[in-house]
Amino acid sequence: MILALASIAFFAAAGAPAVLDPQQEARAQALDGEIRCVVCENEPISQSTASIAVDMRALVRERIAAGESDAQIRSFFAAAAGAFDASFLVGMLLLRNRLANGQKARMEIRAV
Repeated sequence: MILALASIAFFAAAGAPAVLDPQQEARAQALDGEIRCVVCENEPISQSTASIAVDMRALVRERIAAGESDAQIRSFFAAAAGAFDASFLVGMLLLRNRLANGQKARMEIRAV
C-alpha cells in the first residue's frame, strides 16, 4: 500500500500542473470519473476530497499531456491499485492465519 501511494505521490509532485487543450481536459474528466481513489473506497477521484485523489487527478493530466492513451493511464492506476489491494490482502490472510492458530494478533506498520 505504501509503495503504491508513494509512487502516485512521487509522480504527481514531480512538476507543475499540466495544461490541457479542451479535448484533453474532456479525456481527463472522463478518466477522473472512472479511476477510483485508493483511500476513499469505491469513490471516483473526481468526487474525492482526499489529498491523494488531488494528486491522482494531477497525474492523469500529466500523463495525458505526455501523450499516453486512456488505456495506458488506466493500466498505470490499475497496477498501483493492485499493489495496494495485494498488500492489504496478504496482511489480512496472515492475520486470519494467526488468529486461526490461536496466536495473538499484532499490528505492524512497515515501510516497503
